Amino acid sequence: DFKGKLLRLVDGGFVAEKKGELYRLTPDARFDRKMEFNPVWSISGSTSGRIELEKFLAPLKAGGFVASVNVSTPGVVGIDRRLAMFDSDGHLISSYDTLGEFVFSAVELPDGRLLYGRYRSEYPSEADFSSSAFQIQGGNSLQRTDITGHALALELQGSNVIVGGTLEPHSNPWNLNEQAGLVRLN
Repeated sequence: DFKGKLLRLVDGGFVAEKKGELYRLTPDARFDRKMEFNPVWSISGSTSGRIELEKFLAPLKAGGFVASVNVSTPGVVGIDRRLAMFDSDGHLISSYDTLGEFVFSAVELPDGRLLYGRYRSEYPSEADFSSSAFQIQGGNSLQRTDITGHALALELQGSNVIVGGTLEPHSNPWNLNEQAGLVRLN
């Protein structure tokens, strides 16, 4: 009886989380192995905290995955909803601060950068178009887009990204109600 988080990887297998442990499953969802995930978060080599996996977001081309994680450190304010990239063995590769925003979806772009859908609240208001629907992340830079709203689903289709959600063009000088459910980004 499995009750946990699950994500299909690029090779057809799965990564599963149960009670803070990560497991690799075969394409037919059979147990393959326990992953080498280490929930200890090291800050400047001296302070350590604990990584809690909030949710899986997307597979990575190299076999790993992207997840939203929370980090708790004794005596220090916790860091909520970091965007974290893990390799195929469950080792943390890198992470990015999302400034506490909720990340609903993510996709790895052909150049290796991440595009992720985000919002300030776990339950986005259908009428609130005040913030960018998604961001492109690569290196240490964040690039906001000119589409506001809520990008709840992202999918790579060839060299295009299909974005699903409640979306509106940011540059809308006449304040027209131009909401879209699907947008294709080239």
